[in-house]
Amino acid sequence: MAKDRSGTTRRAFLATGALAFAAGCTSTNDSASTPTSTPTNSSTTTPVGTPGSTTTQTETQTPTPAAPQVSPEYLGSYIDSGEVVDDMSDLSEWSGEGTVRADEEARFHGDQSLYYENTGSVSLTRRFGYADPLDLSDKSLSFSAWFDEPKDAQPTFTVFAKAPDRHNRVRMEMSYTANKKAGWQRYDPSTTAIEGSPDLSNVTELRFAAYGGDHDFKFHLGDLRVHDKPEKGKVIFRFDDTHRQHYSDFYPILDDYGYPGIEAVVKQAVGNADRLTPSHLLEMRDAGWDLCHHTRYHDNIAEISEKTLRADIAEMNEFFDDLGAPEGKDYAIYTFGAYDGASMDVMADNFDLVFGGGGLGNYNLTNPMAVNSLGSDGDVDGAIELVDQAAEFRSLAVPFFHQEDPEEFQRLVDHVHDLEQAGKVDVINASDLHAYLY
Repeated sequence: MAKDRSGTTRRAFLATGALAFAAGCTSTNDSASTPTSTPTNSSTTTPVGTPGSTTTQTETQTPTPAAPQVSPEYLGSYIDSGEVVDDMSDLSEWSGEGTVRADEEARFHGDQSLYYENTGSVSLTRRFGYADPLDLSDKSLSFSAWFDEPKDAQPTFTVFAKAPDRHNRVRMEMSYTANKKAGWQRYDPSTTAIEGSPDLSNVTELRFAAYGGDHDFKFHLGDLRVHDKPEKGKVIFRFDDTHRQHYSDFYPILDDYGYPGIEAVVKQAVGNADRLTPSHLLEMRDAGWDLCHHTRYHDNIAEISEKTLRADIAEMNEFFDDLGAPEGKDYAIYTFGAYDGASMDVMADNFDLVFGGGGLGNYNLTNPMAVNSLGSDGDVDGAIELVDQAAEFRSLAVPFFHQEDPEEFQRLVDHVHDLEQAGKVDVINASDLHAYLY
């Protein structure tokens, strides 16, 4: 259910482009702590917010002024949820190697952002201290950032949470995506490693780090937020490019446990030798699989024009309608994991969820245009490690395959089933994730 069809879904405060807050809007998801403003008036009282909310509005009060717009304009879409722990209005607790200063021209909701610049590496720290620590014991972290330089590299960007010191901390890793030229984006890094015995109720410092040789790093931070974690980790099985093996080998293995998957459908491949047929797609759909856009010809959407991309989406929509699977129009998967700001903006006009790359992600995510996934062809051990991390850190694992040895894939699914039986993970599909977020 894409954003230009807003009448068909109640959005969790979805923001696109230059956003101004809408007073009284809240998420339908109990776990997402959505910032709200509640105007009140004097005559009729009308409940606002989530069902059962006691908040009211009356006619004589003045609505809270809209927050400053995102500047430069946000490309794509994001979910405005969570608790803001730093809006960058006061940078007195920030320090780092290189330039650290306020920028009132670039901002994300607030009046200013933090601007950072350094050559060769990133070393930026936000102190919380022992007197007023950050509590991440049952929370995940998100932040807004505009990664500007370097555009010719994609180094690993790491967030360390000291809990309470450098001997006891967690590490969150993600890709530094200035090469996407996407401007402001929200990022949802998940914990990927633990050092020592951290007490996450007592996080005294967040440190942002990256290494890039002789590259100049330039970026802005707009805010830091925390979000409730789910009770269990989540796993989505993703399959790309409409290979026949997805039906002949993987579908029966998953079906034995009642597990769904998501299939990246390439229109021109459907019905070809060693590819899925329309009847295969429908049978998998009826078993709980989600069918997803993956372009007509497996094109890299960052390398085609906006006109061509929109025509591609329209033709894929027609294909799903003719197939009798109109729900296939709801979600997409980037070919090659490739996108840029312009193509992401077009995708946000048409889809509520788009899957990319990036490894482990958060379930209570804020950037639905870049749902993290991990390519796992020939690396089932890597996929097992990913789902183990999702179980341990209550995160979202999306291993994806083109083709794989069936016995190896069976080993992965059996392992996931063991984790499910132990109460550590749930296996879901894109529709389940969408229902949770929206």
